[in-house]
Amino acid sequence: MKRILALAAVGLCLAVGGSAHAALKPEVRFVKGTTSTTLKSAVVRGDNDVWRVAGKAGQTIKLDIAAPENNAVFQVYAPGARMGHDEVGWSFAGKTLPGAGEGQDARHIVAKMPTNGMYLIVVGATRGNAAYTLAISIR
Repeated sequence: MKRILALAAVGLCLAVGGSAHAALKPEVRFVKGTTSTTLKSAVVRGDNDVWRVAGKAGQTIKLDIAAPENNAVFQVYAPGARMGHDEVGWSFAGKTLPGAGEGQDARHIVAKMPTNGMYLIVVGATRGNAAYTLAISIR
């Protein structure tokens, strides 16, 4: 009986111990003379990739994400957004670009950047794990 309780306790610790992970990716840089780039990565369900890209007020950002299983989506947070972590996992707070907010499951947007600064592109999976290609253009 003690052995069963001990195994149950270990199982509970393993189940509770994991939390969502946010991978902070390198800042997105464009090759000199270009205004676009394509990034390839993958996220595990419940985790996020966080890409940072600099923009200026009035510029237009275009984002397209593709995944073999059509299960990768993104949010775009304007400069000043915050990342936080608690016992539940990572969270993001701040203004988002139109059509690219929490729960909107954006796969494509074209939006004006409202202010100068560093924008956060948060990529996640809607189901399962997601390999993805993210095309970014800023003009």
